[in-house]
Amino acid sequence: MTALAIASSVADFAGKAAQASAENDARAANRAYAREDYNRQLVEEQRNFVAESRATQQKSFDEELKTRAAIGKSRAEAATQGAAGVSVNGVLNELIGIGARTQGRLDDEQNLHAINYRNKVDSAYTTARSRINGNQPVSGPNPIGLAINIGSRIYEG
Repeated sequence: MTALAIASSVADFAGKAAQASAENDARAANRAYAREDYNRQLVEEQRNFVAESRATQQKSFDEELKTRAAIGKSRAEAATQGAAGVSVNGVLNELIGIGARTQGRLDDEQNLHAINYRNKVDSAYTTARSRINGNQPVSGPNPIGLAINIGSRIYEG
């Protein structure tokens, strides 16, 4: 009877140890998946940020060319009409002002891309950290408990 009780204790311990091992394997896999997903999200967000930044830079360049063309056209028209002075300077200043406001909006757009990128990266990190923290290893059964259980069974038997 004592041998049967000891065997039962050993089998129970082995079952709990196997269960803890399987749980820890699953948790380790989930932590690895969380890291892989985080890295994938970083690459994706970097690509998006670069694409959005390039598009905004291209718009900025195009707007600068439009402003320069408008200023050049206005100067040429003023010269062909023999106009000069305050009125011509006023038109040129207005064109420069329009270009500057447009460039300011595009700078704001570029800053917004950077803010969005940082927010998405921070969010991905927080999610990954949470997934990793939520999948920490579990403790298996304590061998000392098994020894005590066996000792008490022997003592009782």
